[in-house]
Amino acid sequence: MTYIKEVILENFLSHEYSRVPLEKGINLITGPNGCGKSSILLAISIAMGQINVERGKKLSDLISYGKDVARVSIILDNSSEEGRKPFPNIRSDQVMISRIIRRDGIYWFELNQEIIEKSYIQKMLKKQGINPDNSLIIMHQNMIEEFILKNPIERLRIFEEALGLHDYRKHLENTVLKLQDVEKSKQSVFESLKQAEANLNHWKKVYERYLHKKKLIEELSKLKVELFWSKYEKIRNELYILKDKIYKKQIEKQSLLSEIEKLNYEEKVSKEQIIKLIQGKSSLEDLLNKIEEYSEIKVRIAIDKLKLEDALNLEEQLKSQSEELSKQLMDLELKRPNEKIENAREISEIEDEIKDKQIELKMLADVTESAAESYKDYLVQYEDIKKKYQEVLDNKEKLKNELKDRIDNWKKALTETVQKINEIFQNILTSVEGFGSIEIRNVEDFNIASLEIKIGFRNTSPVYVDSLLQSGGERTVATLAFLISMQQFMRSKIRAIDEFDVHLDPLSKERTSMLLSSLPKTNPDVQYIFITPDPLLKYFENSNVIIVTKQNGISNINKFV
Repeated sequence: MTYIKEVILENFLSHEYSRVPLEKGINLITGPNGCGKSSILLAISIAMGQINVERGKKLSDLISYGKDVARVSIILDNSSEEGRKPFPNIRSDQVMISRIIRRDGIYWFELNQEIIEKSYIQKMLKKQGINPDNSLIIMHQNMIEEFILKNPIERLRIFEEALGLHDYRKHLENTVLKLQDVEKSKQSVFESLKQAEANLNHWKKVYERYLHKKKLIEELSKLKVELFWSKYEKIRNELYILKDKIYKKQIEKQSLLSEIEKLNYEEKVSKEQIIKLIQGKSSLEDLLNKIEEYSEIKVRIAIDKLKLEDALNLEEQLKSQSEELSKQLMDLELKRPNEKIENAREISEIEDEIKDKQIELKMLADVTESAAESYKDYLVQYEDIKKKYQEVLDNKEKLKNELKDRIDNWKKALTETVQKINEIFQNILTSVEGFGSIEIRNVEDFNIASLEIKIGFRNTSPVYVDSLLQSGGERTVATLAFLISMQQFMRSKIRAIDEFDVHLDPLSKERTSMLLSSLPKTNPDVQYIFITPDPLLKYFENSNVIIVTKQNGISNINKFV
């Protein structure tokens, strides 16, 4: 499973350019209020494709003041483990996911600096059990309070997804939908059966069916012409897009060549200045600064050359694809029909309609002007539909049994998991002078099944969590105890909590900090990201500590050593 190696923020809120190194185990991000700590977690979520933006009404609000473009990136580990990479389709040992946000509201995603669809990013992360919108995986500011006070039905859905149990519910819901479709199909087939019987008794209408057959043949011919033009336009549009990409790559190539030429000149000048400093016996500090400047120029030249090589390779690939499409277009030109159809529909839609017409024609293959033959054909059709109706009934019964099994599997997986988590939950609460339980209510109906949490502290009886019955600190402790008890069962190897200690009294803060700091002992491969204004360093001695400060309105990142 993957983890985040680094977070990069550019022109994002108060971060002008920040690089945040992260590790497996605990990463403690600390610093005074308002310094930009929470922006780091928000950047992670935004890069992963989070739907809701907590800190602003729209993405463009997250761009630093006076800037037009922001970029947030996460670098994920993709090194092989037991011969398999977390992202097997990517050869490199690390994967960079970036989200670029523009002031005009336009944004896009990049995967290793190549533009990619958001859905692809989400699919990649989902395979790792990561959903940035699941508050049990990434808890932003105030989400501890929000989660514990959520509707218990919604709370259960979030719980199931975080523990990889949502597939049980998904399969269950799909079976319900299939059963509903079968019920509709049953009614539809039954109506067809009655119609076939009526047609059998009205064989005199056979001639009308014969005319219908002729009409289908004409429509099929037109559909094939339309299919040709749909394919033709699709290839032509793809060719246009490829040429546009080639043009952009050529511009990029020229830009890189100009930049390399400029850097070569700067390298030459810097080298001459170093020689002068050596000859002039300047101070060691000036000489070292100039050497560092010269090294930076060399690095930039190397990076730009690599970018140029990549641009040239991609340009060749695009040209090859363009040539192939051009050949396909020329081949189609040779088969071009006389009739032209404008605004042809999607290929799949036309093909589906062609198939439908062909099936319909097959059903009418034996239709002739002979009344006797027509009657015979309708009799066969009636028997076929009757058989199909019985198949629908059998399928419905099969799905009902399948639904029962899926409900039983869902209930068993859920109750067994909750039972194990509840035991851990109770033990954790005991360590902080509390007691309580995790319960699944209405488990007989998955639509209204809910996750309830009962807690009590010291001399109070345990009651269901409610904003009026417990203090904010008590609700926070309960939520953290719940989260900790879930750890060994969660799929995602990345978990994050922002300001977990905000409502805690000193004693509760000490106890929860000790519990959180012990997590890597039982889950060494998991990456935890905790954000707090209180350093709490004595509890997280062996952790990766990142200190965030702000100077002149700009956030700075420092690694605590």
